[in-house]
Amino acid sequence: MSALANCIQTINMGIGIAVIVFTVRVYNGTKENALQLYDQSNTTPQNSLLYSTPLPNQLENNLGKYCQCGEEILDNICSEEQIISGCYDVSKKNEKDSLRRLLEEKDCTTIEAELGRQNAKYSTVFDFGFETVNKMALGILIIYACILGVVVLMIFVAMSVLCCGEKAAIIILPCLPCIFIITLGSGIADLVLHIILMVYYYKGRTNGDFLDYYNKCIKDDTEKQKLRPTYETLDNLNSNVTAFVVLNFVGIALNYVASCFSKQNNNGES
Repeated sequence: MSALANCIQTINMGIGIAVIVFTVRVYNGTKENALQLYDQSNTTPQNSLLYSTPLPNQLENNLGKYCQCGEEILDNICSEEQIISGCYDVSKKNEKDSLRRLLEEKDCTTIEAELGRQNAKYSTVFDFGFETVNKMALGILIIYACILGVVVLMIFVAMSVLCCGEKAAIIILPCLPCIFIITLGSGIADLVLHIILMVYYYKGRTNGDFLDYYNKCIKDDTEKQKLRPTYETLDNLNSNVTAFVVLNFVGIALNYVASCFSKQNNNGES
């Protein structure tokens, strides 16, 4: 039983190190908002606005109506700007198929409409909350640094006792309150910061929503290619956050199992 408990503790230590690594990645990845950087370097209105889809209620009142602009057929009625540019209304025969596509692309339509109202500023439509996420990640790293400091301090205390015996009490006593406060408060503070980080990362129109929008909604190859570096940056961040969250939950579960084994061992010894 003790061997299994030691194995769990070793695994948990490895997970703890991995959590620190991914926390650093999340912190570095949220220092700047990649969408804001993209918007700043692309201040001119996007060409896709000319072919933007209307609001959902317009689509719902015109099922089966499509707009052809050159060789491209858009699933919406033509706007005035599109008609002026040479587009014209067309209809598709399979209305059931068009309804199915409308339901799948409803979110795309809503986002496109918001982009049109915001002059195609992605960072105003997708609000990631990176500022808060970055602060929480920094707070978690500070807590880990404090815990590491306590471990070093405890090693120093142990070595002092071995070397100096009772004389080490003069050094140990002032250290005990610091060890107690950090040990007691770090776990609670760490949990709170983790929860806040996850709430702000996953609430609202998230990074994951932008990744889905890029993959499912953007049809313009030129625009997609321009956004590709931004997409890759945010996709990498999303993977790091996912790993960070999963590892934390696994760590919590292993800590619980290890505490159960510890209680069983103590009861067996008594």
